[in-house]
Formats: sequence, structure tokens, C-alpha cells
Amino acid sequence: MYPFWSPDNRQVGFFSGGKLKSVDPGGGAVQIICDAPGGAGGTWNDHGTIVFSGNSLNRSSRIVEGLLKVPASGGDPQPAIKTSGSSATTLWPSFLPDGDHFLYFISITTNSARKGVYVGSLNSMESKMLTSKVAGNTQFASRRFFYVRDRSLMAQSLDLERLQRV
Repeated sequence: MYPFWSPDNRQVGFFSGGKLKSVDPGGGAVQIICDAPGGAGGTWNDHGTIVFSGNSLNRSSRIVEGLLKVPASGGDPQPAIKTSGSSATTLWPSFLPDGDHFLYFISITTNSARKGVYVGSLNSMESKMLTSKVAGNTQFASRRFFYVRDRSLMAQSLDLERLQRV
């Protein structure tokens, strides 16, 4: 479920059997990257890091939930963003071109003011709300983020320097 490409398009990441896995679609064995029950989307940067939505059991037998990051070569998933103690469902991360920042969506939360599209960073646990007007998966291309509203594809310009809508 929820397949996503490596940046060189030579591997596909996906969720199956409670694991995050990868495979070369041209042939080769499936590789298990980490435990990931409830995986709901991932993104892979050109530095070999995968950010994914879901939960995992780390080596200390502690459940880690939310948006997680893990080396594409495999390892122990770590939180990618601060959850601030409230229950929230994070979905559909998508790296921006710098390979550090990523978009993601918060859908179900105990605080309805937090629903929306956010920008996170591998270099910080802090996130910034991009918009509360978009509900769902977003993807970035050609200096715009794309989303669906009322069954129509929409595009919104994004200033990559200031990480805000234009």
C-alpha cells in the first residue's frame, strides 16, 4: 500500500505486512526497512532518508507514532516532528526539492485548529502550518504544491525560501 519512489526512480518504497519495504521494480529481492504497522504514505530524499506516516516498534520495544524518519538502508525509526502531546493523524509526507523540508497533512486531531498542511524539516522537530484550507494529500512540482478540492486539481505557488504560500 501507499507506494512511493526513491529519488533516482530505481526503488519503490511501500507498506506490506506491517513493514516498510523497498524493491527494485526491474527485479530483485524485497528489502525490509523497518516495522511500520499502519503506514500511510512515505517520501524518500536523495540523502537516503525516508519520512513516513505510521507507527513503529523501536529496538527499546517502545511504540513510536506519527511522522517518522528512517535511513532507506534500514534502521530504527525516529520521530520526524514534535507531536506536542496531542493526538493527531499525520498523512502523506512529501519532500520538497531541498531534501530537508517536507509537506504533510494533519487530518484527525483533538484540536481542530491544527488540521491542515504543514511544512516540517529533518533539521528541526518544529513544523509550520502552510494552510488550513487544504484537506488531503499534497505534492510539490514546478514551485507549486498541488492538491484536490471538490474533485478538481488545484495548484498554489510556494515560496521555497520563506516556506509559505504566494
